[in-house]
Amino acid sequence: MDSSTPVFVLCSPRCGSTLLRVMLAGNRFLFAPPELHLMQYDNLAERDQQMDAGKFMAVGLVKALAGLDDITMKAAQKQVRAWCDQGLSSGEVYAQLIQRCAPRVLVDKTPTYSEEPATLERIYTLFPNAKFIHLIRHPYAVMDSVMRLNQKPLVRQFVFRDEIHGQQHAEQVWRQANQNCVRFLGALPAEQHLSLRYEDLVRDPENSMGRVCTFLDVPYEEAMVHPYQGDRMTAGIAIGDVNFHNHKTIDAGLADIWQERVPNQPISSESQQLAAAFGYRCPQPDAALVD
Repeated sequence: MDSSTPVFVLCSPRCGSTLLRVMLAGNRFLFAPPELHLMQYDNLAERDQQMDAGKFMAVGLVKALAGLDDITMKAAQKQVRAWCDQGLSSGEVYAQLIQRCAPRVLVDKTPTYSEEPATLERIYTLFPNAKFIHLIRHPYAVMDSVMRLNQKPLVRQFVFRDEIHGQQHAEQVWRQANQNCVRFLGALPAEQHLSLRYEDLVRDPENSMGRVCTFLDVPYEEAMVHPYQGDRMTAGIAIGDVNFHNHKTIDAGLADIWQERVPNQPISSESQQLAAAFGYRCPQPDAALVD
């Protein structure tokens, strides 16, 4: 794959994208840093202003630059601040990252990109030849994880922006992100996008990573299925998943955790249809005990 063209992982929140990101970081032909949070904004100044108190979510870009230039986090922060003062656009920041990580391919895993169709269109405008991995997870597992994390004040305020008020809102988070992805990717040539289910990723990581490597036209490497080994920018904050370090290896049991998370109320027919299109069955509450 041409290193001048980045790869984007598109998904809803809480679907295992941090695990996928760290697995991809195990391939020496790829550079997969923590969430960059760039494409929602026209430029770094806008990003800096709008992220405001939630700036801890912006640390992924600093970590990426520190890793690429082999400098301290403080020096990387200074460089990002300089770019902000210079008025660099998001596209220009990508150009800097792509140049620095060549011949490796840049992989950007930022779940919030899927929140708005306009963000996805901005990606395509800047990178019409980009490749996209659509990571999907069962809605019940995502909904449960969203509601659990929403109980943490910092997450509720800065990640979910106080918008999660129960099951219906958590369902909407899953449905909206995946609908946006399906519509966006459906308009692209088939060779530009790949769908990957989280459940398949944890049940059969070797085969899943083999599919991804074939799609990206990079060699498969065994280190990819050992995500808890080596330095993959998982220390501290901005790793995406606050629960990542609760595990020491890929847990295949998480593929079926949704069966323990059947919601108290039925999900909408729209969400049921979307889940069915992804190959998921969604037992309703009354059927939970016998399904």
